[in-house]
Amino acid sequence: MGVGPPPHQLLNRSVVELGLSNCARHFVDYLHVIDGDGVLLWEVAVADALRNSPHALMLGHSRNPCDRLHLNSVVVLREDGPGLAAGDFLVSMRGLGALATFDGRDGQLKRIWRGGFYGQHAARELSGPEGATFLMFDNWGREGDYGPGRLLALDPRTGRERTIFPNASSTSRRIRSPSRGGVSVAPDGSRAIVIAYGSGQAVEVDLVTGEATALFRSLEDVSRLPGATGTLDRAFHWHMNDVRYVGGPGLGGEPAAD
Repeated sequence: MGVGPPPHQLLNRSVVELGLSNCARHFVDYLHVIDGDGVLLWEVAVADALRNSPHALMLGHSRNPCDRLHLNSVVVLREDGPGLAAGDFLVSMRGLGALATFDGRDGQLKRIWRGGFYGQHAARELSGPEGATFLMFDNWGREGDYGPGRLLALDPRTGRERTIFPNASSTSRRIRSPSRGGVSVAPDGSRAIVIAYGSGQAVEVDLVTGEATALFRSLEDVSRLPGATGTLDRAFHWHMNDVRYVGGPGLGGEPAAD
């Protein structure tokens, strides 16, 4: 069996091949924990945590070499489970098409999940009889770049994925948003609103049946409203960016992410 270069050299070679040195600036993602007075308790440089783990080579597979991770959501887990603990942080890294958990006590990287999702947003925890499930808006879905999005459930124990919406009976309703989106879970955990900024719509979905129970559409043309200028720029600001539930500890009020 041949002996190859160590992982950090492979990573450095990938960085060069991806042209990182040509970036005008690099985006660096940190996980910060602060107290109620705004005092920083501790921080994690997420890229460094990955680089110092067995998953280091993932950093060479980002589609944006200047913004490799694009961390776009962080939630605190409420339930214990295999490899999970209440108080851990669930992090979505859009640039790598991955979810990760960090220990809520010391910030150590614990687990990483990758699968058929990519460009995802708004990873959320959903309680269930068999333990927690992760929900997310999978922007690019299984159909490649800029394909129809989907509301995806990921079993953190097995890595098994299930498309909740659209399903076989709801394919006429498509949600499409190449670079933004959000998920808000109802306080009772029975429904979720999926925000697809790119298509100017949001869909409320029954999490058991996958059926759409409500549809929210943005106002596309405001040129006839009183005081409107009729310019495209003015109309753009009327596009819907977020719809969410209010109420329920840790369930309502999550903003849509970029």
